[in-house]
Amino acid sequence: MNSYLLLQDGSLFEGKIIGQVKNVLGKILLDEQRAVKVYCKQSGESNDIEGKIVLSDIDFKNLKLKIGKEKTIQGKIVTDVLPVEYHVYDLKTYVPLALKY
Repeated sequence: MNSYLLLQDGSLFEGKIIGQVKNVLGKILLDEQRAVKVYCKQSGESNDIEGKIVLSDIDFKNLKLKIGKEKTIQGKIVTDVLPVEYHVYDLKTYVPLALKY
């Protein structure tokens, strides 16, 4: 399934989803296989949500540079056909439970 990663500043990166995850909003984490994880900590639930998306080499490098400048960056893996503006609003109004995981 093709979808995209959206950052809180409006940056958009197209990629390929790993697994059956849909619309995950949370903290961005990177691994060295060009995969990006979005980790969502939920209160009162034993299972936190984690989504993974794989980006092209150039997009991964750009994202790595962007994240390197920020201490904590929020993002969203988008897998639906709603307008981007909907998801940007979702990110701008997202209040995480804790910025330090």
